[in-house]
Amino acid sequence: MSVVKRHWRRFLVAALVLIVGAALLLWSRPAAQAKLEALDLDDGGHATLAEPGEKPRSRVVVIAAPEQQLNDAQMLNLAHDSAARVIQYFPPENGDCRAQQSRLEAVIAHLGGKPNLVAGIGPGSTTAWRWLASQDDDKAKALSVGFDIALAERDCDAPLPHQASHGQWLLAWNDNPDDDTAVFVRKQSSAETSISDYDTPLSDVLAHQLRLQLQGNAEALPVLEVPAAKPSDIVTLFYSGDGGWRDLDKDSAEHMASMGYPVVGIDTLRYYWQHKSPEQSAADLSKLMQ
Repeated sequence: MSVVKRHWRRFLVAALVLIVGAALLLWSRPAAQAKLEALDLDDGGHATLAEPGEKPRSRVVVIAAPEQQLNDAQMLNLAHDSAARVIQYFPPENGDCRAQQSRLEAVIAHLGGKPNLVAGIGPGSTTAWRWLASQDDDKAKALSVGFDIALAERDCDAPLPHQASHGQWLLAWNDNPDDDTAVFVRKQSSAETSISDYDTPLSDVLAHQLRLQLQGNAEALPVLEVPAAKPSDIVTLFYSGDGGWRDLDKDSAEHMASMGYPVVGIDTLRYYWQHKSPEQSAADLSKLMQ
């Protein structure tokens, strides 16, 4: 009996060593890297496909002019960090809606499934909106960066959709949009808007918003710190006027800081562009004060 027990012990020890060894081997293996592939489309267009190096959890289309596109490093990082299959291209500029739709469909075919998110910048922001308006899936998302209603209505020869019955429309700018654009957007019940730091390049806004949507990080309260030259026990929380953090607001904060009072400014234009309830405003202020 003791001989049998000794054999079993040896077997268990050997099995344990094998399991630990296999686990260490798997742990030490480098993670699969994301990779890029240049694609030539049948209509003469071009696209870049980023594969995440693992089974993709989401599929993303990015529509941008060459000078505003994500660079190779951004594409690789986005695919790797988000486990997303990402394809980027630029639509035809001939004003032909059928040609634009045909290229979008050709690009989507390379994703291996329906996209979870279609994002566009400039003219691409309109293509993203048109795509959303054609969807019947409430989980569909479109991201439009720098959307302008006047440009959108001249985008191509088909009327601009006035509503999207399904999905969510995400919009981002680097300044306050004009009144006509604001009116159009606010008619959309599914629209969610944000304004980044003023004059941030739209390509940077696009990259930030893509990460925000794919990786789920909460957007921070739009604050700006104006430190005093010397440490102080007093901090001023300064809500800007409705024109945003500029001109008199900046000058006043800098003057207070020069007198030894550090300022934390809250940009009300960017913060309240998306509706905030009194309860949410109070909760955000409470977090800021902690």
